[in-house]
Amino acid sequence: MKKIILLTILTFIFRGNISAQNGGGCQKAIPLSPGFHVVDSMITGAATFKDIAPNPTKAIWYKFSPTQDGLMHISSCGGGADTRLFVYSGTCDTLGLFGFNDDYCVKDTTGDETASDISKYVKSGKTYFIEWDNAWDSVRFSFTLTLTTNYTPTEKQACQSAKIIKTGLTVVDSIFGFASHGDAGHANWYKFIPASNGKISISSCGIDADTRLWVYKGDCNALSSIAGGDDECDGETQMEIAVAVSDLDVTANTTYYLEWDDSWENVPFEFSLTFDPTSKVNEESLAQFITLAPNPAADFINVEFNFEKVLDVEVKIYNSLGQAILSRKIGSIQRWNEKFDVRDLGSGIYYLEIMSGTQRTSKKLLVNH
Repeated sequence: MKKIILLTILTFIFRGNISAQNGGGCQKAIPLSPGFHVVDSMITGAATFKDIAPNPTKAIWYKFSPTQDGLMHISSCGGGADTRLFVYSGTCDTLGLFGFNDDYCVKDTTGDETASDISKYVKSGKTYFIEWDNAWDSVRFSFTLTLTTNYTPTEKQACQSAKIIKTGLTVVDSIFGFASHGDAGHANWYKFIPASNGKISISSCGIDADTRLWVYKGDCNALSSIAGGDDECDGETQMEIAVAVSDLDVTANTTYYLEWDDSWENVPFEFSLTFDPTSKVNEESLAQFITLAPNPAADFINVEFNFEKVLDVEVKIYNSLGQAILSRKIGSIQRWNEKFDVRDLGSGIYYLEIMSGTQRTSKKLLVNH
């Protein structure tokens, strides 16, 4: 299903656990072993998350207690129903959301893209509760549970397998890795290492996909969250359910991790990463004296400088890939005004960098023909 905003889920996550009265079916959970299983009907207990219309009224609950550490995989792909899956850890009194999935099987050869699939690293001796509800269907279906015991958790923090990306467009065919947030079943991880100080912007706007993004820095074993994105795009011109994280300060030679998860949807999509390559040395002292108009520009843009004193100035224009497409030494000026012809530039985001000695700043320029 397309994203139906699961505010109830997020509320429970931030509280840290799920109350027993909402998860009453947990006490009736059926012990489960790895293998193939058939669900004849949703008869075991009440549904936990009544966050959609019509509200789910029933759910069937299972519990799985692995005897060894390993990778647990639960899947209804090809099972013959439109399923919704929740996995919890803890006890029935204090359930904690461990994973959630809906509509994962995008590439399933049976065309059953409305099925669910979760992979999670589990620990021996702990009990995990599995809830299938009738949010979309209440028909007979099948699912499989497997436990890979020779799996070593080197990717438990999936950033360890993050794919290096550069500026530009990245295509995501499907989301298949490990999610760090309990309301997601899978996530894809990427990393970007800027060569200089500056700002990055990340966007999936304009793509018909319901996306969610987390941005981190630090070591994979001790990640520090620095930004996140969900539903920031302009609904009048773009899909507002997409992501836009803008002007995030980054430091040269530092690794930044991007986690796109399937909290809302798992379909192919694209995202762009742009980099403003400035050193940010005394930026504010220059930026307040610089004006660009009009912005966005279609044919010409007027650049105006009104400094407090005479400065020796150089101007460069970069494209979104960080490539300098214009470089011009203006010389010693205090006030200066000139039009730049942008008719030969493609529509998109550019950066005007102004340098004077150790001072420099940049201004974002939008070209829209």
